[in-house]
Amino acid sequence: MKEAPVGHLGLVDASGYPRVVPLNFVFVRESIYFHGGKHGEKYHLLSCSPKVTFSVDVPYALIPSYWVNADRGCSITQFFKSVLIRGQGQLVEDLGEKILVLQALMDKFQPEGNYQPLNPDNPMYGNVFEKVTIVCIKIEQISVKYYFGQRLDPSKLNQICHNLEKRDMPLDRATLLEIKNLQSGSAT
Repeated sequence: MKEAPVGHLGLVDASGYPRVVPLNFVFVRESIYFHGGKHGEKYHLLSCSPKVTFSVDVPYALIPSYWVNADRGCSITQFFKSVLIRGQGQLVEDLGEKILVLQALMDKFQPEGNYQPLNPDNPMYGNVFEKVTIVCIKIEQISVKYYFGQRLDPSKLNQICHNLEKRDMPLDRATLLEIKNLQSGSAT
C-alpha cells in the first residue's frame, strides 16, 4: 500500500447508493488514515455510518493478447496488486496522533522535505492541527490479490518476461522485478 498514491473510500449515501471517493492516504500502525476539512460529504456520511470499504490497486504491465496467444484477442491481461479492506472509520482527536499521520503523509508525498517541522508550537502552523480532520480506518477484514502470471504455463511466462525485457517500459521493469520476487518467494 505504500507505493499507491490514491485509495478509494467506499461509503453508503443517504439514498442507499455506494459512494466511492478517491483520496490520498497513508498506512500507519496497521490502519488507513486520510485527512481533509470537516465540512464535506465523506465526513457527513461517516457520521451517519462508520462502516467503510477501502481499496487500493497498483497496475503493472499490460500484457498484449499476442504475447500469450497469437490469434485469440481475449488473452489480454494486466498484472497488478490490489487490497480491499472493510473497517470502521473514526475521527482522530488526539493531537499527537494527528501530527504522526500528517508527518507520514508528508513523508509519503513530499519525501524531499523542504518544509518546517510539523510542530504545534510553531506559529507558522497556527491552529491547523486542531482544524484538520483526520480519519482512521480500523481494519476488520483485508483481502489481498495479485497477478503476475503465476497461473500461466512456465514457458508462456518466460515468453512474457522476454517480451517485457524487449519492450523495456518503466512498468515492464517493475513487473519483471515482481515476477522474479514471486518466483524466489520474496514477493512484496
